[in-house]
Amino acid sequence: MSYSTYFDLCSPSACTYSTTSRRNLSYGITLFISLYGGLTIILRLVASQCIDLIYRCKYRSTDAAEEDSNQQNQYSFKPIVSLKQLNLFKNINLRAEENIQQQKITTRVYFILLIGSMLVLCLVTSLDSQIETIIVLNPSLTTYVSLESKYSTTLRCPCANKTMLYRTLLSLSPVFHQVCSSGFVQSDWIEQMINSMRYRNPYDWRGSAYKQFQVLSDLCQLANQTIIAAMDRFLSQSFIASSVMNE
Repeated sequence: MSYSTYFDLCSPSACTYSTTSRRNLSYGITLFISLYGGLTIILRLVASQCIDLIYRCKYRSTDAAEEDSNQQNQYSFKPIVSLKQLNLFKNINLRAEENIQQQKITTRVYFILLIGSMLVLCLVTSLDSQIETIIVLNPSLTTYVSLESKYSTTLRCPCANKTMLYRTLLSLSPVFHQVCSSGFVQSDWIEQMINSMRYRNPYDWRGSAYKQFQVLSDLCQLANQTIIAAMDRFLSQSFIASSVMNE
């Protein structure tokens, strides 16, 4: 059987296969930028409510602590000091020292939540996988073999011709017994034995042997005809395949 002949007769118009790919980091960053507006509003509300709740439960402002904090700020790195003094929740109606300190802490919590949300979003999107279906039109045998070796579990190639005769795919060559292909079953040999009886002793074994050779010749011819008829019936049947089969 020639697999290339089978593939040509099947003649798939297209092959489809699925691959699993992970989203890249740029997708996560793009998604974060698109959600930034709504995310900042939510985080500002969350940070503000959390700090308000904490300050209602516990007041932690003492003069000694403020003096120590001021001394540490004098020796701190300027960018760090600037970050500590950053206040995104300024309120002109709440300008007391305690309120300003609360607003600064709320700002720090807000930035922590914002950075954490960005990292979580990028991590989730980078780990998220998606299934992509790819279509290859009019694939050749070489292309199909390459795809089958890589995507054998998901590859589908429907045949354009789903039925084809075995005769177009197979070539059968029966092998008979050596006796049936020898000269002992040929008509020339049998006629020669019959003619030799006229000049020999009637009790010679060749006088009856020609009948046995004749029976053997008939059996070989019958076997030959039976096998050829069976082959013809088989090759006249149709082979049905909805998609390309593996070699």
